[in-house]
This record gives sequence, C-alpha cells and structure tokens, in this order.
Amino acid sequence: MNKSAVALISAALVAGSMLAADAAGTTGAAPPASSVITAHEAYKLYSGKTWIWSDGAAYFAPDRKFIAWTGTGNAINYGEGEWRVTPTGRVCFFAVWSSASGHAKATNCFGHRTVNNTIYQQKEPGGVWYVFKSPSAKSDDEYAKLKPGDLASGGVTRVKAELKALGGRG
Repeated sequence: MNKSAVALISAALVAGSMLAADAAGTTGAAPPASSVITAHEAYKLYSGKTWIWSDGAAYFAPDRKFIAWTGTGNAINYGEGEWRVTPTGRVCFFAVWSSASGHAKATNCFGHRTVNNTIYQQKEPGGVWYVFKSPSAKSDDEYAKLKPGDLASGGVTRVKAELKALGGRG
C-alpha cells in the first residue's frame, strides 16, 4: 500500500471526530486547567464498545483486540490489531489495514483531558481539542458514538468479501 493510501485511511479514521471538533468550534490549545485521565478511566470509556464513524466502525474488545472498517466503493478497507491505553489517558490503536491496493500498518492515538467532569479529546499529534464527553450526556458528544458491544465485525466481514471480489486482498 502506498503512502497516499495510508494517509487516506488515517484521514478517514478521524473524519467523524474532526467534524465534531469543527462543529464545537474548539481550538488546538489544551483545555485550560485540565488534567489527564487515568488509564483505567480511558479503558472504561472504550472497552467493549464500538465507535461508530460516518463511513465505518471500530470495536475495542475488552481483551485489547481492535477491528474496524471504513470507506465506501473502491475506497473500502479494514483494520485488525490491538488497542492500548497509557497511564496518561492516551488511547492508541495499532492495526494492519487492508484495502484493494494492499496492506499497511498504522497507529492512531487520541489524548484525553478533563476539566470539571468534561472529558476533552484530541487526535494526536497536533489535532484540535474538542468535547468528547459532557458531564450530562449530550447527543452531539463524540462519546455518544461509542455503542456497547461489537457492531464492527459484520462490516469487517463484508469488506473482506468485497475486497476479495475486487482482487483477492480480503
């Protein structure tokens, strides 16, 4: 897989969160007087949940396995790997992504900070900070897109079959 395909995959992975950031009108600066969340808090946010994206989904299994799919048409791809949290509330997923043009490894990380029970998220490195989870649930929080259970495996299976039909990469 060439560098532009990897860049396209990475861009697609965070499109929904970047749209949420734009809608929230946030800046790239860290929230003032914020503190990091713990690894345990970060694990609880994601474990056993599926993050629904505008054109895909990612499942964060309790045993740290990670699966996802994204894209439409000839731009479909899927990823399989693992996810981890750091002591400073950073969540990263490491996956081998497969598309019609081949396979590539990619790492995506998100930082988390909290202020007055509001959790902010940032795509790392250098993304903008935006409200991830409000103290009282809001439908436009990015966290609202994390749904209980594995809602990604069916999409991964479908994408693998489509890629196989396109040329044997599934």
